[in-house]
Amino acid sequence: KLSKTFRMGRASVSPQLEAFNVINPDQIVSYVSTGFATASYLRPNSIVQGRILGVSIQTRW
Repeated sequence: KLSKTFRMGRASVSPQLEAFNVINPDQIVSYVSTGFATASYLRPNSIVQGRILGVSIQTRW
C-alpha cells in the first residue's frame, strides 16, 4: 500500500495505491466437495485473480 497525505487548509486528501496478490500464487478459494467417487473430487473450483490493483482517494475534513 502506498499513500501520501496532502493538506489543503483544514482538509486533507490522501491518494492510495494498493496491490493484492503481487507474487501471483494460485490461491484456491473453493474446491469441488461433492461426488467423492468422481474424478473431479477436491479439484479447485475457483482461484483468486492474479495481481489486482486498487486505487482510492481518502478525504478528511
